[in-house]
Amino acid sequence: MKKIFIVASIVLLGSIQANSQTIEIIDAIAGTLIPGITKGVKEVIDNGAGNNKKKEEAKKEVEKKIVAAQKELLTGLESEINNINTARTLYSESRKANSAIGALKAVTNPLLIQHAKTTDAIETKRQIALLYSQEWDVLNLTIKKIEAIGIASLDANLQQTLTEEKDKITEALNRVNTINSFNSGKLSWTGDISLDQANERITAIELSSEHISSLKSAIENIARVVDTRLQTYKLSFEKLKSDIEEKEE
Repeated sequence: MKKIFIVASIVLLGSIQANSQTIEIIDAIAGTLIPGITKGVKEVIDNGAGNNKKKEEAKKEVEKKIVAAQKELLTGLESEINNINTARTLYSESRKANSAIGALKAVTNPLLIQHAKTTDAIETKRQIALLYSQEWDVLNLTIKKIEAIGIASLDANLQQTLTEEKDKITEALNRVNTINSFNSGKLSWTGDISLDQANERITAIELSSEHISSLKSAIENIARVVDTRLQTYKLSFEKLKSDIEEKEE
C-alpha cells in the first residue's frame, strides 16, 4: 500500500501537463486521489523512524507540497478544458460548414450546369442562381463562426495548422467574390434580365466550382486535425488511468 501511494504521487506530480481534460478527472483527483496520497504519505512517515516532532513537521511539509501540486494541476486542467471546448466548437462548426459546401457542390454539379447552359429557359437559370445564393449565405454564416473562434490558447503546432487552413478559406472566398456577376459573393439578380445576362450567372457558378472545392478541402482539414486532437486528449487520459491502475496491482 505504501508503494502504491508513493508511485501514485509521482504519477500525479508528473501528469500536471497531461492531456486529461474532463470534469470527472478533476472530481477524482480532488476528491479521491490527492486525499489518498496525502493519507498514504503520512502513514509512511508515521511508520518510519524519527521523533514525533519531526514526523509532524514532515507531515506539514508533505501537505504543503500536495496542496501546491493540486493547485498547479487544477490550473493546468482548467486551461486544457478551455482548449478542448475550443476544439469541440471548431469541430462542430466545421462539420456544419462542410454540409453547406456539400449543398453548393450539388448546385455546381457539371451535369446540372451543362443543362442550365444549354436551356433557353431563364427561369431555370434563375432558380439555380437563387439556390446557389441561398446555400452561399448558409456557408458564409458558418465560416464567420469558424473565423470568430479564438485559437490563441491552443498549442503552436495546432495553431499553425488551423491558421493555414483558415487562410486557404479566406483565399478561396476572395476568389469566388471576384468572379464576374458576383456581388460580395452573391449572384446579383434583380428584375428581368436578358438570356445572355442569365447565362453569365450560370458561367459564374461554373467558374466558382474549383474554389468551392478548395473551401471544402480546407474545412475538411480543420475537422480532421481537430478530431485527431480530441482523440489524443482521450488517449492521454486513458493512458494516465491505465498507468495508475497498473501500479495498484
